[in-house]
Amino acid sequence: MRFLPAIALIVFTNVTVLQAGPDASIPDIVRAQPYKAARASSNNPTGANHDSRPIAPGQTLELADLEGPGIIRHCWFTIYPKDADYLSKLILRIVWDDAKAPAVESPWGPFFGLGHDECADVTSAPIVVMAGKAQYIHYPPGMAAFNCYFSMPFRKRARITVTNTGEQEVHAFFYHIDWQRHERLPEDVYYFHARYHTEMTSPGQLPDDRNTTAENNYVILDTKGAGHYIGGTLHVEAHKDEKGKWYEGDEMIIVDGEPLSEAILGTGSEDYFGMAWGCRRWFQSPYCGTSYHRWHPDEPEMLHYGKFSVYRWHLPDPIPFKKSIRVTIEHGHNNDAANRYASVACWYAQQP
Repeated sequence: MRFLPAIALIVFTNVTVLQAGPDASIPDIVRAQPYKAARASSNNPTGANHDSRPIAPGQTLELADLEGPGIIRHCWFTIYPKDADYLSKLILRIVWDDAKAPAVESPWGPFFGLGHDECADVTSAPIVVMAGKAQYIHYPPGMAAFNCYFSMPFRKRARITVTNTGEQEVHAFFYHIDWQRHERLPEDVYYFHARYHTEMTSPGQLPDDRNTTAENNYVILDTKGAGHYIGGTLHVEAHKDEKGKWYEGDEMIIVDGEPLSEAILGTGSEDYFGMAWGCRRWFQSPYCGTSYHRWHPDEPEMLHYGKFSVYRWHLPDPIPFKKSIRVTIEHGHNNDAANRYASVACWYAQQP
């Protein structure tokens, strides 16, 4: 007991020294901000309460056409759908600086961590969803609030659209696009990208040999140029008759064409997505977790099959690349599980 005061004194002294840097104790939030805050929204200019826009089947709704330079910092949406499958029928696209192709292109649900046409709460650092049935009987189930906190800089222009590929009208689409007007952006600022990919593999299509090349893996991202990978969402529909376990698939991330021996290699899908011993339950944290899991407590085998959505954000640990990056993951251990996969990869790139 005599040593406790000395130990307390040492801890207090260390904390004091760590905070003694020239600006370490002054957070950015208390400094003058070098931008003007702005918003594009579905606000009704007449002042009425109908602050939304309908989207007819086949129609594309332009949410914003912003003049840069600027940075989008937060997006909020809520949707009154008539189609139960609206999460896969609405397509989000963002074009930077009049580029010929969108930098962001994805079905609505997978971008927000929901890949099976069902809403669920998502609580992560860049993506937040509040789901659940409304209390009013005339509201359909599946309505939710969607939030995106990815920083999205642009130099000249930002155009954001949503396309309804379904056969029924979206009765009401509400949105806020919160962004900052800047006088200029540094030259080393990169553009945000997000891309959807899906693949259905039937039993017997996967090779029998051991996976030592990453060539037969599920490809999450394969792109060229300079940038840094910041993670994404993965959605798996695991078949009950498959012997292999999807969550035993290792991630293999090849940067700038390096040999596989120099690649970033994992020990299993559940490990990469921040879990362990399988995808056993709902779990969410700022940077990794489960955003959807059709799990049955009376069926232990449901740990191996069913519908799963998981996410991993490399915001504290982005993976930079100068020439190219190829992000892949095995279909189970040594590609022994044929299932349906879908994913949304997110990264920053030098080109828009």
